[in-house]
Amino acid sequence: MNVFDKITDFKYKNDMGLVNLSGGFFVSLMKKMFKDTNESVLIVTPNMLEARSLYNKFFDSSVILFEDDEITFSDGNSISPELKVERINTLNELSSGKKSIVLTDVRGFTRRLISSSEFDKRNLFLKNGSSFSRDDVINTLNDFGYEKTSMVEKMGDFALRGFVLDIFPINSDDPIRIEFFGDDVESIKYFDLNSQKSINKIDNITILPFNEVSHGNSSIYDYLSNPVVIFKDYEQIKFAYEKIASDSVELGYDFDSFYFNFLDVKPKKRMYYFDFDSNISDVKLSETIDFKVKSVPMFCENFDEINKYVNNAIKDKKTVIICIDTVNINKFLEELNFSYVLTDFDNVLPGKVNIVKRRLSEGFCKGDYIFLTDYELFGRKAVTRRKSRFKNTSKIRDLSKLEVGDYVVHSLHGIGIYNGIKVLKKNDVLGGYLEVLYAKGDKLYIPASKIELISNKSPNFLITKDYR
Repeated sequence: MNVFDKITDFKYKNDMGLVNLSGGFFVSLMKKMFKDTNESVLIVTPNMLEARSLYNKFFDSSVILFEDDEITFSDGNSISPELKVERINTLNELSSGKKSIVLTDVRGFTRRLISSSEFDKRNLFLKNGSSFSRDDVINTLNDFGYEKTSMVEKMGDFALRGFVLDIFPINSDDPIRIEFFGDDVESIKYFDLNSQKSINKIDNITILPFNEVSHGNSSIYDYLSNPVVIFKDYEQIKFAYEKIASDSVELGYDFDSFYFNFLDVKPKKRMYYFDFDSNISDVKLSETIDFKVKSVPMFCENFDEINKYVNNAIKDKKTVIICIDTVNINKFLEELNFSYVLTDFDNVLPGKVNIVKRRLSEGFCKGDYIFLTDYELFGRKAVTRRKSRFKNTSKIRDLSKLEVGDYVVHSLHGIGIYNGIKVLKKNDVLGGYLEVLYAKGDKLYIPASKIELISNKSPNFLITKDYR
């Protein structure tokens, strides 16, 4: 039996309250509930910072972060094209009826969306050999918010050269080249964004809109078809909503056109996770479960303390499960002065030290089970890296194309600011390194010979304060 099935065993009841959980344990509980009920789960937090924090604990690419941003109320446009692309692709996935765990904040929970049936109608389907007027295709792309340019350089662009139409759809990893013969679609191919050369032929393509409709009468709750909704710190959620609504009124924005009243989105299945404050004013809880989860100490590579703690736990007949990344495991094992077994979550031995080559976000203590992770052992907090679906870059091949102050994108570390070439010594050898600046004074040094690891940002891409 999987160890998480033992420690997270509980029966769902509507309007149940959950107290004394750590973030890592809560994530395990949600995964278990999702697996057992086969129903979608919608987790709502007071703000996006908390939603991201929980999302980073899942280590599961199938979990969805529905991230709203501050829209400009005059026209409903998104500030961040990256977030817009993520939202539209997310709605496309959910409109198919896919069961999912979704995290959002109160803004995402109350945002007005078009219905899933309306969303399904807003696409353009093209197939080889089909008859479709080129001019009708162009008119549809304009209606969908795509921008006509001389050459496709980023997602959301389209370019026309005679009877050849290039487009970078929001739902494609690569841009598409469509060749017309009169009003017939003669061929559809992917092409490379950097070389602009055609690559693979495909039979058909469905193109999603590049713009959003912000005045609908549905919400993310409706897209999930009666999910179990978990409110994290319900009173804080209500307070956050009231603050957003009052601020918009003071600024003269038509808030109600873009967001529902919080109390008007009425989930049928509800649970309440209390992390900050267990007082709740307008909900009668059916029962409150105290999971009695406790935190574990931080060791930060102090192996004397690690060995002492684990040996004392075994003396107390606890079951210790050490979840460690494979990269760190060999060095770690050499420092231990207690016996252990290498195992997995399905074969944990009671009263023993069990080492599992799996990642957990953070450790905790639940009853007779103690979980330790890379975070407590080494002080390294792993996070879920969400691969952005928004493509707005081209590889840099020549240093002469870079100027100090240019925004660049590293394939792993994201957006930074190029700060010139620095001469550094590594293994007693001097070499040239590209310096890239990040938030809070962090710096990344990339060997000049590895310049292809970074890409440049299009000059018309909007940089928000989050990237600086």
